[in-house]
Amino acid sequence: HPMPLAFHNVVMEVQDGFVSQVQVVRRLLLHEKLKDYMEQPLDSNDCVDVEGFESIIVGDEHRLVVHELARRLKNAFEKAEQLRDKFEPFRELVIANQRISEESMMTEVKAGRRNIETFRRDMDHFRRQLRDIRKIQPKQELGVLVLHLEEMLQSFLPSPKRCLEAITSLLPKLTAERYNEFIDKVHTATTKLQQSPSTVEELADYLELYASLEKERNNYDKEYDKVTSFVDLMYEYEIPIPDIQAASYATMDSDYTALRDAMWSADASRDALIHRFNVDLENQVDALNKEVMDVRIAAQHEMILDDESSPEQVTELTRGLLERVAALQGEAEKINKFHRMFKLRESKFQDLTDCSEDVKLRHSLWESRVAWDQDTQAWLATPLNEIDGEALEQ
Repeated sequence: HPMPLAFHNVVMEVQDGFVSQVQVVRRLLLHEKLKDYMEQPLDSNDCVDVEGFESIIVGDEHRLVVHELARRLKNAFEKAEQLRDKFEPFRELVIANQRISEESMMTEVKAGRRNIETFRRDMDHFRRQLRDIRKIQPKQELGVLVLHLEEMLQSFLPSPKRCLEAITSLLPKLTAERYNEFIDKVHTATTKLQQSPSTVEELADYLELYASLEKERNNYDKEYDKVTSFVDLMYEYEIPIPDIQAASYATMDSDYTALRDAMWSADASRDALIHRFNVDLENQVDALNKEVMDVRIAAQHEMILDDESSPEQVTELTRGLLERVAALQGEAEKINKFHRMFKLRESKFQDLTDCSEDVKLRHSLWESRVAWDQDTQAWLATPLNEIDGEALEQ
């Protein structure tokens, strides 16, 4: 690839030696009419012109030709320079495309800086680059110059191709990942909603699931739209999709419709289910109150009321009653939690409250008795002058 000025100078040097070049052309030396002429110096004053040949070689006509050649060379190189400037954007795009890779795009996706529109824009951008590069003619004639651009074009083409291949590789993986995450939630929720609850606890879980799905309905719709848009993008740009994945994507609409139908059914059956299981709740309240009565009766045990009973045995008994009361309180809270969830009137459980206070009081009294006996034994075994007066007052 000669520099324009150097190439021009060489051509001019060739023209300066044009006379000597002509004298070594075999065809001219053997020409019958030019034979005598060619044997003399072409620029000799004794030379006789033959049919204007001298003018062509060393005369005015020759100088005009040389001048025209120089002018055309200059114009050709100016056009070549202008054409080179037009290729500068292609060089810049190759440099800019170096930052594109499957890993860098995935990083952008995770950071929230790349979405469906970014992928669409990049697909169009790199395809346009390919079209623009392929439009360039590999051979271009600029007057006396012929430019062969094949090597340059081959250096441009891999850049947008590589970027498109990175997107083509990433999109199916990304779409499959988002589809699987979304459809797993849809299938799990649909299966649970399609199972009719058989206990109060199952009903609570059932209604809690429905409430959470209803709250997240807009987010589910957005996820569905997002996955669908990625699938549509792959079909639009003819990105290959494995057959198994394509079959799964084809059923996504019906799968999501099944979830919406299950949610509608859960909402429609809510009141009937609550009414049915309200009877179970009332039975649980009755059973709990019966256990409270059993505890209150146990709290009246003669051993607890007898001052001569063993404090250790009594506190062990009252401690067991406290544990039973705590368990009943947990059950009562659970029942009222269901009441609140089902929007029913909460039970007061006043008997349980009274029972708890009674058992705590009896247990506290006997624990104080045990502590007093232990302190008394300690004081009796301690010399009077060593007894802690403050501890005695307490």
